[in-house]
Amino acid sequence: MKTVHADTVDENYNTNSVKISGTSDDAQFQDETVDNVNQITNIENESITDDRIAPAEQLLVLGRSYQREGRSEDAIKSYEEAVQIANETDHDDIKSKAYQHLGNVFTGNSEYKIAIEYYQKACKISSDLKGDEMEVIAYQWLGYNHLQAGLGGAFSYIDDFESSEEYFLKAITVAKQLNHKCLEKEAHTNIGHVQYKSCQFNAAVKSYLKAEEIPLDLADRNEEASTCLMLGHTFQQLKKHEKAIKYYKKALSINKEMKDKEMQRGCFEKALEGIINKWCGYCCLFVADQLQEGITFYENAKEIAKQVDNKYQEYRTKQAIGNILCNIGNYKRSKEYYQEALTIAVELDDRHCEGTSCFNLATVCGKDCDYEMAIE
Repeated sequence: MKTVHADTVDENYNTNSVKISGTSDDAQFQDETVDNVNQITNIENESITDDRIAPAEQLLVLGRSYQREGRSEDAIKSYEEAVQIANETDHDDIKSKAYQHLGNVFTGNSEYKIAIEYYQKACKISSDLKGDEMEVIAYQWLGYNHLQAGLGGAFSYIDDFESSEEYFLKAITVAKQLNHKCLEKEAHTNIGHVQYKSCQFNAAVKSYLKAEEIPLDLADRNEEASTCLMLGHTFQQLKKHEKAIKYYKKALSINKEMKDKEMQRGCFEKALEGIINKWCGYCCLFVADQLQEGITFYENAKEIAKQVDNKYQEYRTKQAIGNILCNIGNYKRSKEYYQEALTIAVELDDRHCEGTSCFNLATVCGKDCDYEMAIE
């Protein structure tokens, strides 16, 4: 008689989600420019010795004011005029800062390629110029855009994945300069996503583990939970099921901790909790002496499926539990779960699910020598 196999992993879960810390609307400007034009000093905070550069300094402040008001075109014009004056007076420090501001404006306008060009011009002029959050965000979004292109293009995906990883690595470099742990963690996680999608699972594990090593406040622990979730997926791809279970469980534990502290905004959706429990149950099938724990995970997934009214998920978990019980020789309980699964299949009017349940019922009845019911 054919052995009934346990339910397989649901591959429809979207792992495309790349984390970007801010958008053009909420990113904070990080420049040290003062608001009072009468107090302007040059980029090294020294007194102004060349009166010809004062108008350029004023244009930087004016551009910042336009940015705050959302007047991007006026800001760009002010910064470009500042660059022109800096060229005429040979003040590279002002020019590099103006280029950095221009990069910030174009990042705010979601024109990341242009933004990066300006950031690169600024760095070329002044190698010790400190980056800011806007620059990291630009690199993050460029990496994300190339990742999406890689997922969509059959012929160019290798180059797109490589470009995506390159931009995320640059984001890490700038985040480290800023000592911005959250942005650095996100960039490592995003590199892991690139490597996961390009099937470089061992490399992805290293990137996710680097991200996990960076400590964050509890308010940011949803990022840690997401990283643990991806480590679970990656170890599952590598057939390292014990490690996959470890990280799936850690993701659920962090999620529970956040719920207990009433931090609902960063928590997993209830349906995803159920799916993670199902993945844990699946991985338990490949680990010695963990079948009973696998049943527990599937039971958790089944209860959550009921709560969110996901009939197909409820059907799958009942089938999976029935499979485990059948394979360990508990035919009576196995039949109960298969019958419950069959009832749901009939409710769903899904002939394929109905046929699968009938076949599994016939199999377990044959093993239990209940031939009358098997024939039925």
